[in-house]
Amino acid sequence: MRYADKETLHGDFTIVVFDDETFYPLNLIKLKDFQKEDFSFISEKKVDRKEWDAGDDTPSSFSYSIKKIENGHQIETEFKDPERTVWSTYQVVNNNIIPIKSRLYAFDYILLAMVLALLTIYGLNYIWKCFRIKLRVN
Repeated sequence: MRYADKETLHGDFTIVVFDDETFYPLNLIKLKDFQKEDFSFISEKKVDRKEWDAGDDTPSSFSYSIKKIENGHQIETEFKDPERTVWSTYQVVNNNIIPIKSRLYAFDYILLAMVLALLTIYGLNYIWKCFRIKLRVN
């Protein structure tokens, strides 16, 4: 099922899966390959957080928050690693995942945007110079 018509969902959209006493993040794209029977998308514990060290100075973390809504539950997750942070919001209705929105903060996008901006400025400047030369010739 799908809402999310106002925003484009990021490929790193992360949901929370509960297995007995533990929980873990699962990328929404990998949900179709998920074959485990003893799992749930809802837990009695409404808020929780996990941290782990992947060998970097900055640990990775995953947290969730569950809110009861009229026809199901709305869940907000935050997946944070040294390179990026992804916030995902979705609803669980009758054990179906309905994505609502996602946000992504990644430092590498800032660098890419700066490079593209500089290339655009350079290109526009080149076009302007060519246009001025043609105006002088005429």
